[in-house]
Amino acid sequence: EENSGKGAEERHAGVSFVSNNLTRYAVGRSDVSPPEHLESGMDARVPPAYEREPYRTALETSILETGDDEGRPYAVLDDTVFYPEGGGQPPDHGLLNGIDVNDVQKEGGKIRHYLAAPVVPGPARIQLDWERRFDHMQQHTGQHLLSAVAEDRFSWQTTAFHLGPEVCDVEL
Repeated sequence: EENSGKGAEERHAGVSFVSNNLTRYAVGRSDVSPPEHLESGMDARVPPAYEREPYRTALETSILETGDDEGRPYAVLDDTVFYPEGGGQPPDHGLLNGIDVNDVQKEGGKIRHYLAAPVVPGPARIQLDWERRFDHMQQHTGQHLLSAVAEDRFSWQTTAFHLGPEVCDVEL
């Protein structure tokens, strides 16, 4: 059955939801697997805010869990606008209750926000470093365009891609 568009949802005996790319997932069904972020403590029916609203720059949320990873304090949130590192893209940066978020990683099915100082569970306001995010978005889009032309015109495959603050590298 085709998905009819944004917001379309299929009902199952269990909980169902639609991901940002309109792929259907149903919790409790054996024939589909939810994305990794659904094991993070976030509501399994709703993708994280960074997927739902990629242009959102701030969010009121809750700190569900805190910890320390080799001297690096982190927090796991109920929801987040911060993209974790992955697929060759660096993580978002910003603030959590006024404290610098300097790394975001998926660890054990949870999204960890690594911080400049420890925090305690409770209400949280997160603010995205939009200038950094927008720069990464532009570089990522440019890489897709360049890679498409290289593949189409010359049959060159992209073998590596690196985003940086001053330089972007695309290896073909």
